[in-house]
Amino acid sequence: MANDVATVDPQRERDLSAREKQRLALLGLPTFGLALAITIGGGVVMALPYALLMPLMPADERGALTGFYSVSRGIGITIGPVLAGGLISVTAGGVFEATQGFQAVWAVPCLATLASLPLLGKLECAADDRKELREQ
Repeated sequence: MANDVATVDPQRERDLSAREKQRLALLGLPTFGLALAITIGGGVVMALPYALLMPLMPADERGALTGFYSVSRGIGITIGPVLAGGLISVTAGGVFEATQGFQAVWAVPCLATLASLPLLGKLECAADDRKELREQ
């Protein structure tokens, strides 16, 4: 009787693996579809700002301005999550206890937006100066 328990039916093992393969294949289809949708959406989101910004940029400065935009996006992607995680850790037990600190995440993009306003003012002044130089 102990020998019967220790033996494994090879046919049953093959059947189970075939069923598992079918399950994995069926689970893979929605996963592939979701990945495809995320990829297409990501492509739209990544390209849309350039499509909106290009008409606003002077033709002779598009390279510099798109580079500046790409660098600022890269810095934001790199530093933003680190800052948000730090704020969550700091505010989890005190100020934003009800949400375990996750309300602090909104401070990061707000501060980044406010910090960019003086830079935008400088860019506008520089654009005006360049326009005056061209007119002379």
